[in-house]
Amino acid sequence: MTSASAPWRPTTCIYRSAAGEVLVDVSGWFPATSDLRALSPARLLDTRYGVGAPKAPIGKGRAISLQVTGRGGVPASGVKAVVLNLTATRTQAAGHLSAYPSGGARPNTSVVNYGRDETIANSVIAKVGAGGKVGIFSWAGVDAIVDVQGYVLN
Repeated sequence: MTSASAPWRPTTCIYRSAAGEVLVDVSGWFPATSDLRALSPARLLDTRYGVGAPKAPIGKGRAISLQVTGRGGVPASGVKAVVLNLTATRTQAAGHLSAYPSGGARPNTSVVNYGRDETIANSVIAKVGAGGKVGIFSWAGVDAIVDVQGYVLN
């Protein structure tokens, strides 16, 4: 475990399970007065085991609607976006995942790009859509894992 001082937090802990180099990028920050609320990570979706959706990969060109409000520490209402870690695993071909407000138009952008037989993750702040859900679209067959790490109040 490695700790590093950061001006906005007394320490930041980084854990690695094997020897190797670690690279940390800061993508941004929110002031303490913002509407962002951090959470301890909680698993909302794992299609390998039927958590949050049926136990099956997301099919090629398909989307699932993931309930995010009222789960994993996210309030049931008053939330406009969630901070997610989205992982693609057991990928069947090269493709990408998109995250978007459920019930809305699917964007032509990706949040995770993957090759065949890869496991790869990325963080995303996704708007919450109809019924407190986020749509997850897959370009190719893939198992998806989603952990919530925070939310943004309305």
